Amino acid sequence: MKKVPVICLISVILFTISFIIYFSRQIFSFHYDPVYYDNYYYHSQWNIPNSTRGISDGELYKFIGFRLASGENPFNINYEVPPLAKFLYGLAEKYFSNPYIVSLIFYLLSAIVFYFFSKKSLSTTLLFITTPFLATQIRETMLDLPLTFFFLTQCYFFTLFLSNKKLKNLILSGIFLGLATGTKIGVYTPFLLIICFLVLILNKSNIKQKIKNIFIYSFSTFSGYCLAYISYFIQHPNPIPWLRLHQKQLDFYLKPQSIVDHLAPLKDIFIHKFTIENIGDWSPILMVGSILLIPLLVFFIKTKKHQYLYLVLFCLVILLVNCFIPFFPRYLMPIIPIFILLISFTFQKHPTVIILLILTNFIFLYQSMAIDKVEGHTNAVARFISTRNYPELYRSLNFSENINEDEFSTTLEYFHNQISTKQIEINISDIKQDYLNASAIFNIKYHTDYGPLDNKILFTFQKINNQWKTNWEWNYLWPNYFPQSTIYITNQKNIQSTDVFIIPQDMHDWSSVLSQIEKVTNQTTSTLDQTIKTNIPDKYPRYIGTLKKNTNQINYKTAALSIPGVSLKPSYQSAQIYFIKDNQKIFIFD
Repeated sequence: MKKVPVICLISVILFTISFIIYFSRQIFSFHYDPVYYDNYYYHSQWNIPNSTRGISDGELYKFIGFRLASGENPFNINYEVPPLAKFLYGLAEKYFSNPYIVSLIFYLLSAIVFYFFSKKSLSTTLLFITTPFLATQIRETMLDLPLTFFFLTQCYFFTLFLSNKKLKNLILSGIFLGLATGTKIGVYTPFLLIICFLVLILNKSNIKQKIKNIFIYSFSTFSGYCLAYISYFIQHPNPIPWLRLHQKQLDFYLKPQSIVDHLAPLKDIFIHKFTIENIGDWSPILMVGSILLIPLLVFFIKTKKHQYLYLVLFCLVILLVNCFIPFFPRYLMPIIPIFILLISFTFQKHPTVIILLILTNFIFLYQSMAIDKVEGHTNAVARFISTRNYPELYRSLNFSENINEDEFSTTLEYFHNQISTKQIEINISDIKQDYLNASAIFNIKYHTDYGPLDNKILFTFQKINNQWKTNWEWNYLWPNYFPQSTIYITNQKNIQSTDVFIIPQDMHDWSSVLSQIEKVTNQTTSTLDQTIKTNIPDKYPRYIGTLKKNTNQINYKTAALSIPGVSLKPSYQSAQIYFIKDNQKIFIFD
């Protein structure tokens, strides 16, 4: 009779893993493009102040990882974050062109370690697997899932040592603590070492053995940390410069920090704002586990259950440290598996509580993985079009014809340049969606030299490999327009001003260039800065203002053309602009 529930639990676990992988299947079609990511990174906020082509942490780690796997010194780029997880992502990109393999492996390895940690409890393991906070991370290339695996494994071997006193478990625990420290900022490590030393002192053994255990654990942790920097030591075997280079990290983190909300972790745990987009950043496990911490701390101190006492102290360290640093919800991920173990211990005689939590997790998991509102994609496409962000726009589209990225960008830039587009505004309305298809009305307004130009068009979308894509049509630019169209401009009348354009990527000295442009235009530095922020740094000129009229003393045209990246163009009040299709003139401006 006992085999029936075991078979059922195993079946549910396998179904859940299959469900998670199926609704994350887009990760298998990803191919890392070094050229694109080079362009992305060097045009992002990391290199150009206030760039609207912002690169997220996950995308950043893809780029950094590939550079590390190609031999880059980890202290030369993104040095403030330790390299281990980024290096592993990079190795997967270099040899398999897909970093998500690493995320999937870390998730599955975490589930396996947790299974043994929970004393092979299938129900507790199911609770772990169904927690969306963890499951959604296989679609990311962040550091939190690798960090969770290393901390989980460290806790497993440390508590195992406390049970059987085998030194190999103590050594392995230290190594994994070192690996965790080399995965993300090691802000937790000093406090975790202190409580490890405390538990080792409290553990039953003679003084000599306690000192020996502390030394072994310290050395093992340092060894694991050194191993995390293998990408450095492969190229630079000398450890002395490596130690000195840590000063760069210290200098970075000792700089004045932004104001910290000390209650942010507790607010996120107990007053979470639920939306479809951020539901995966929360779990009922967080609330239940946090409530149990203090009662369990008192209980384990009284009963001298040092293994569980360490787990409680581990969670308290993670929670308290996050109260004193700039906080993001994903920072709580390492305590999720430990919370589940503590919950399982507390309610081991009340399995209905575990079942209820599993069912709740399933609801959250379904919302996080299976429900994908198209609004996020439509807003992104509107942002890409309005900022003329061609690289990201190109990758968000589904083409019915073969066209490479350069041809796509050139065609769009030609259209906008010919009609003298200065700014693009987009409002979205009438969004309709079913499981695989969607549509929305894009109300596009081009602000041009010749006045505003309105285009109301129906955009259609399709879900491909669990990702929304826009079915691209060239008449999205203008009705009947096609890539081979030649745009004719005739009857230009009345030059009203000289427009100033700049290529943002050529602004190597941002403040100096802004100051120079201010002197030749009618714009203030702050206005110019804000205008340039709306442009994607790339090789194309972008409008930023009008040239001041020359005086006897100053030749503003000469001054403007001496500024790096600046070009000038006359602005006409009116013109006829058209293209020809099927031997008919189709007017854009008449």
